[in-house]
Amino acid sequence: MDSNNNSAAPIISKGKSDLTKMDCPINIALRNIKSRICYFNENKIWCSMSIEDAEHYLKGISKYEKNNQLYMSTSLREYFNVSNIVYILITISKMSEGDSWSKFIEIYNQVEYKQREKPKNLNRFITKINRPVFERFPENTNQKTFDMIRIDVNIITNHIPEIMGNLSFSQYIKSHSKEIKKLVLCKIEKSIQFHTYGIPITFLKLESATYHRNLSLIEFIFTLKEIPDK
Repeated sequence: MDSNNNSAAPIISKGKSDLTKMDCPINIALRNIKSRICYFNENKIWCSMSIEDAEHYLKGISKYEKNNQLYMSTSLREYFNVSNIVYILITISKMSEGDSWSKFIEIYNQVEYKQREKPKNLNRFITKINRPVFERFPENTNQKTFDMIRIDVNIITNHIPEIMGNLSFSQYIKSHSKEIKKLVLCKIEKSIQFHTYGIPITFLKLESATYHRNLSLIEFIFTLKEIPDK
């Protein structure tokens, strides 16, 4: 294990492991950048060589049987016994040729990674609100107008009790119908195409909202309200 007397004592944050207790992986393919393989040499220095040379000198280079193309096949978990391999991936991406194993540990200890929090409740139930589709009836030949707007809302495919409780999909959708409609109208209002028609969002009325269980989506159809003549 190499050491650096000038470096501060490592601060191991939550989710990280103490790399000073691990051996530097020598002559193992650790990164592939445009067919150049990065690795630590016998002196624990970060180096690179062509993937063709790496096939003969490094572990972790394999060849596809179909076309004989070389690729890096290293499993990082085999050489880094850490709880979260993401920190290792980020550290590898920050290494420069000539850096030492001590530098690797230093970078690793400084890396910060925040896992995205999962959306909660309705924002997790809805996976995507698609772009609105503006349609005209066959008899309407005016391309500057529309007769209805169709917009699909994709939802989760499997029942998640922490979101839906004991409610079925239909029951959950019904109990949150106003909120879902509000989100859909917001999507329409932000549409560039909608703005070209020059009408306010309040001119739209909900014609139907249909839950398609086999497609895991809710189809919304909006039409224009009838405006009485003055």
